[in-house]
Amino acid sequence: MNKREKNLLIGFGILCLVVLLVVGALRLRDWNRHVKDEIRSLNDQIQTAEYWNGRQTELETRQAWIQEKLPLLTDRNESTSRLISLIQNTSRKHSLKTERQEVLEVEENAREIRVQLEASTNMQALARWLNDLQRPENMIAIPEIEIKPQSQNDNLKVILVVCQYFLPQTVNSEN
Repeated sequence: MNKREKNLLIGFGILCLVVLLVVGALRLRDWNRHVKDEIRSLNDQIQTAEYWNGRQTELETRQAWIQEKLPLLTDRNESTSRLISLIQNTSRKHSLKTERQEVLEVEENAREIRVQLEASTNMQALARWLNDLQRPENMIAIPEIEIKPQSQNDNLKVILVVCQYFLPQTVNSEN
């Protein structure tokens, strides 16, 4: 091999080495970014876990309150009657004129009772009624509400679904 061929071979070797180093450096940079992203993600997960662990007492207190206050669903018909009675009593108390009430079907193992009703009233009476009906101890929510203005006075026609939640019967019997 003459001197020129040796120089060409050395140059080609150096070129190959530089290409390999550049490719390696690019892969190392990508891997480094990936590891940094994973570390950030894990740190976020640690912070979230520490936040919820710090709130454990508060969550246990809330769970105990719910277990204490949530009524037990033993007889669906009796519970439905109590809900309808509560709706009627509070609507009379707040001068709400209920026009139609219908018990809605829910899944057999559902821990809720739903009643759809139509009522006519003014906005202030509706707000007072909803506030009275949805007191925390009643475990009642209004998942659907539709309010339509009526032509006479400032009355509104309200169509809403009242939902009351219950503990499953098995939870209380295990304690």
